[in-house]
Amino acid sequence: MVTTYCPSSHDTRADKPWETLLGIALTLCILMNLLPSCGYKGEPIPEVKPGTAADTVVNDLSYTAVTGNVSAVSAVAATLNGFANGDNENYKEFGFLVSRYEENPSYEDTQGQQDGRGTVVKVVVEEADEENKIAVRVHGLIPMTTFYYRTFIVRDGETIYGVVKRFQTIDLSIKLLEPTGITIEEAHFAAETQGLGPDDYGEMLTVNFRFQDVSFDSIGATFTTRQYATEDPSTHRLSTHIGGLTPGKQYFCKAFVDVTSPFYVPGDNSIDTETGTFTYGEAEADVATERYKSEEVPFAVTPLTGVMPFPQKEPAVDYDIVDIDDNYFVLPSDTLRATEYGVAFVTTEADGTTTYTHYPSTDDLRTGNRYSVRVTGLQLKADFDFVAYVDVKGLRFYSVDVVHFETKDYTPNVVDLDVSVLWADRNVGSYSPEVAGHYYSWGEIEAKKVYDDMTFTGANEMDLIGGTDYDVAHVKWGGKWRMPTRAEFQELIDECEWEWTQIEGVWGYKVTSFNDQELFFPAGGFRADDLLKDASGGTPPAGGYYWTSERSDREPGWGHIHNFYFLHGPHPTSMYFQKSLPILGFTVRPVMDK
Repeated sequence: MVTTYCPSSHDTRADKPWETLLGIALTLCILMNLLPSCGYKGEPIPEVKPGTAADTVVNDLSYTAVTGNVSAVSAVAATLNGFANGDNENYKEFGFLVSRYEENPSYEDTQGQQDGRGTVVKVVVEEADEENKIAVRVHGLIPMTTFYYRTFIVRDGETIYGVVKRFQTIDLSIKLLEPTGITIEEAHFAAETQGLGPDDYGEMLTVNFRFQDVSFDSIGATFTTRQYATEDPSTHRLSTHIGGLTPGKQYFCKAFVDVTSPFYVPGDNSIDTETGTFTYGEAEADVATERYKSEEVPFAVTPLTGVMPFPQKEPAVDYDIVDIDDNYFVLPSDTLRATEYGVAFVTTEADGTTTYTHYPSTDDLRTGNRYSVRVTGLQLKADFDFVAYVDVKGLRFYSVDVVHFETKDYTPNVVDLDVSVLWADRNVGSYSPEVAGHYYSWGEIEAKKVYDDMTFTGANEMDLIGGTDYDVAHVKWGGKWRMPTRAEFQELIDECEWEWTQIEGVWGYKVTSFNDQELFFPAGGFRADDLLKDASGGTPPAGGYYWTSERSDREPGWGHIHNFYFLHGPHPTSMYFQKSLPILGFTVRPVMDK
C-alpha cells in the first residue's frame, strides 16, 4: 500500500508555500505511477551487455506484481525471477511476459497470437513459494539478442504488471574436437560448446554431428546427442559414437547447434540475418551459419587388412554349366562377418579395362567359410577366368589367384531308328551319350540346385509344350528340336530292342532298331528338393526318368505330367509310363520331325 501525505491546518509547514507545492508534485508523481493511464517510462539507460539485465521501463500498476532480476543467462535460456504478492491462490493467472521487440509487453498482446517475432510470449507459473517468489527457466531464446520481460498477474478481470526489464543473451559457439577411438568401422566424436548451460539441452536445443564421405555425399544419417559433461565452468563437452563406416575411407564431420525458438518466424527478415538453426510451426528452416557450426574435421577410418578369398578346387564343367566348389575366405577377426561372397568372372576389354561379373553364393557358409557357386547358361566352347570374392564392411576383396576353365562343346547326332521321328543321341545338357545331362522341372528351361514347389516356375496354363518357349529342348538346341510325346516314346518300346547294359561305367538301356541304329538312355535318376535319387553309380536300383511334352491331368494343384520311366535292380522291371509332379527334376531326350 502506498501512503500519500496531506498537510493539515495544524501543520506549521503549511505556511510555507514552496513546501506545499513540493508535496503536491510528489503526490502527482506517485499517482502517475499508480494509474494505468499515466504510462510513465523511466529515463533511458545504456545498452545492456550480454548476460546482464537492467530496468528499461518503470510502469508499475501495483506493487503486488514485482519483476525481479534475470539470472543464469545463457545463449538460449534465462531464469526469470519475480514476486506475486498477496493471496496468489485467488489469482486467475500469473507469470512473465517475454518479448523480443515489444519494449512494453502486455497481457493483451498474447491473446490469440502465434508465437514468433514481434509478439509477446506468455510464460505461466503454476505457483509461488512461501515468500510469494516466482521463477521460471525460459528456453528457446536467440543468442546475442535483447529480450524484454515483466511480471504479470490476472485477477478479477484486471491485469497487474511489474516493471519491465530487459536482458541480453550471450554468444554461442561450438568447436569439434579431433575424433578418437577410430577403428575399421567406428569413431568417437566430441564437441565443446560455449554459451550453454547444463539444462539448455532438450526439445529447444540439440547438437548434431553430421558426416559426409570423401565425395561430399551425405552418408544418410545425422547423429544427435544430448549427453552433457563439464570440462570447466565455461566449456561444455558433448560426445557421440558412430559405427557402420567403411574401413579405409575418408570422411568429414561438422558439429551443429540447432535451436528451436518461439521468438523466430521466417519472412519478417531475411533468414540470412539470423544465425543458427530455428524451427517454427510444422516446418523447419535449417540455417547453418558460421556462428552455429564447427569447422569441418576430416578423418580416415582404419583400413581393413587380412581379408583373403581363395578358390581352392578346379571347377566341374558341364557343357554350359560350371560348379565351382570349395571357395573359401579368411577374415582377420572372429567379430567380422561377410555380407556377400561368391565368384566373379573376369573379362579384359580391348582397351585394357577389366570388368567383373559377380555370381554370389546363395548357400549358407559352410565350415571354415567354404562355399560353392553354380553358374548356368554359359557360352559353349569358350574360355573363362574367375576369382573368388568376399564383401566385408562395405568393401569387396578379390582373390589373387585367377582360375581358368573352358566350357565343352557338343554336337548332338541325329539317329534314324526307322520310326516316325528322328532322335537325338544324348540328353539336353549332355556332352556325351552316356552322361545324364541336366535335370529340369517341366516347363522350365534352366537347371537348378533345388527342385520343389518354392522354386517351380514352369508352364501351368499349357497342356502341350513341345516346340514352345517352355520346351527346354527347343530353347536350348533351337531348330526343329523339341520334347517327345508319349506316343513317340511308345514307338521305341514297340519297334526296338532294349538291353540293360553299361557304357563308360554308366548303367542304362541300349536301344537298337531293326535297321541296326542305336541309342543309349543313361539311368540318370531324378532330382527332388536338393537330392539326386535312383542314379547310376549309387545304391541300386538305378532308373531313368524322361519328360514327355504332355500333361496328363490338372488335379491336384499343378496336375501331373506324362513321363517315360524305367527302373533296373535286383529284379528288373520293364519300361512304362507314369504321372509325376512337374516340380521334380527329370532328364530330357529331344526329337526332331523327319
